[in-house]
Amino acid sequence: MSHFSVAVLTTDESLSVDELLELYNAELTVAPYLVYTKQEAIEKGRKLYPQSSDKERWKIKLLLKI
Repeated sequence: MSHFSVAVLTTDESLSVDELLELYNAELTVAPYLVYTKQEAIEKGRKLYPQSSDKERWKIKLLLKI
């Protein structure tokens, strides 16, 4: 477990410190963020850049994080 010293500044006095810091809770469970699978990203890149040269392939790979 990590311990940090923080200062919480707010103009909204209706919320407690715990409520204000809830968004930063390390144990907060959220849905995974995934837009495309790797294969879907490759296919999308090929559709967007069908005529790309070998010199531009690194850009596509960088954009698609392959």
